[in-house]
Amino acid sequence: MTGKGRDARPFLRWIGGKSKNIDSFTKYLPDGFENMLYVEPFLGSGAMFLKTQPLHAIVSDINASLVNAWISIKQTPVILSQFLAGHDECDNEAHYYNTRDAFNIDKRNNMSSIRQDARFIYLNARCFNGLYRENSRGEMNAPYAKDLKGLKKICNKYNMIEISDYLDDAHVTIHNKSYVDIIPVVESRSVDKKVFFFLDPPYYPVSITSSFTSYNKNAWKDDDFSKLKEFVDKINEKGWLFLLCNHSVPFINDLFKKYDRIEHLISRSVSCKANDRKPVMEILVANYNISRKQKKVKIL
Repeated sequence: MTGKGRDARPFLRWIGGKSKNIDSFTKYLPDGFENMLYVEPFLGSGAMFLKTQPLHAIVSDINASLVNAWISIKQTPVILSQFLAGHDECDNEAHYYNTRDAFNIDKRNNMSSIRQDARFIYLNARCFNGLYRENSRGEMNAPYAKDLKGLKKICNKYNMIEISDYLDDAHVTIHNKSYVDIIPVVESRSVDKKVFFFLDPPYYPVSITSSFTSYNKNAWKDDDFSKLKEFVDKINEKGWLFLLCNHSVPFINDLFKKYDRIEHLISRSVSCKANDRKPVMEILVANYNISRKQKKVKIL
């Protein structure tokens, strides 16, 4: 990426986000990646997207509040920052819960606004461990974090403008769609380009008590991962490339056994308990040769 926005970095902490370990993923991108149409249908905090800053991209997420926040940053970064500065000035436990109530009311009523997008970013910044969570009704229900570390790192006007500049400078479209509905969008854009998908879906739990797939009301089960495998097969049949990451567990290894796979250790950045933030084994799956790119495994 050349031009504006090259210093852009994620504005959210997000479950499964790759910011802390991003360099351990970028080295496995396919050769010629910079000339391909980049597709990321599980956008989240967009760590890979903002790190690589492709000139042509389609990004999407099923979480409407998240997508609206991205769009607000693209269109109105200064006004959004002003709202966030107001939250910064008022931040305390009572303000957090009042904001959460207001956010959930507008969410139930399908009301969108820059004010609502700022609430979403603020709540993400100040909720416990940055673990955005929804109950069965789709309401944000994460408790307040009583430490004071999160907001000032994320409420960053300069970064908002950098992200906005990149999104304006590149050919990027942002969608609120399930990954299964993104293929027609890609087909409308990929007439003269090769296509690369970066797939960072919810992670398969490493244990019965794992909460990695429980950050919203639609926690994934085995059938959901099987549907993801069908989606990956469609990508492969169309001659498009993909790189997928997940926990290295027997179910995932077996599900994607026909594709090239490698394992690597990464540090876990988000967990309910500090003692659980230990290196975990991940699997990378691709329909191109990633094994030759692998070096000696090390804890990052």
